Amino acid sequence: MAEKDLNVSLLSKTRVEALTDGVYAIAMTLMVLNIEVPEHHVVESANDLLRSLRSIGPQLFNYVLSFAILMMLWIRNNREQHRLKNISKIYTHYTLVSLMFVCLLPFTTSLMGSYSGMVVAEVVFHLNLLALGTLTWLRYCHLRKYTHLLHTGAETSINKATSVRLVLSLLVVPLVGLAITPFSPSFSSLCYLLIPLIALSRKAHIASSGQEASG
Repeated sequence: MAEKDLNVSLLSKTRVEALTDGVYAIAMTLMVLNIEVPEHHVVESANDLLRSLRSIGPQLFNYVLSFAILMMLWIRNNREQHRLKNISKIYTHYTLVSLMFVCLLPFTTSLMGSYSGMVVAEVVFHLNLLALGTLTWLRYCHLRKYTHLLHTGAETSINKATSVRLVLSLLVVPLVGLAITPFSPSFSSLCYLLIPLIALSRKAHIASSGQEASG
């Protein structure tokens, strides 16, 4: 019991939740500011505007990609924090460090858009997401060890299937991106399209489990 008491953070759960929501909201907003509107002196007709929009296509793709990843992480954090009864010092530290990398994502997204096809820019982006994934995984492992932090019954959300999906989505996918980058930097970010497929496998697993239970 003493270990449990020492493990509880002095910060309230609601304060950490509020900070997390605020940081994610600001990071999501900042990313769109990296997309530059075509300047008037280069646009004299509708065709010029279409050409200018096509030229910023990579920036638009990177914005949508990064926004979708942040959205996924925020939804996951929201679900995780909803299951928490208390938070520990270690959990708080993991969360705060992960927010630092959330704040960094608008910069690495802009870097990748401005220097599309350059290995260094792509590597920095993948490392940013790998750091975010690693910290999310560490939080998850922490909750597996200290289940007293969770509400009664929430332990069922921490299982082997969830562990596999987290590893694939948050750790393996960025590593795949890093592996592809030296050979095809322009297409390495496409590996993140695997994440929705992993999420769909979760829904399929839930649906099959429900059918087995009803049968």
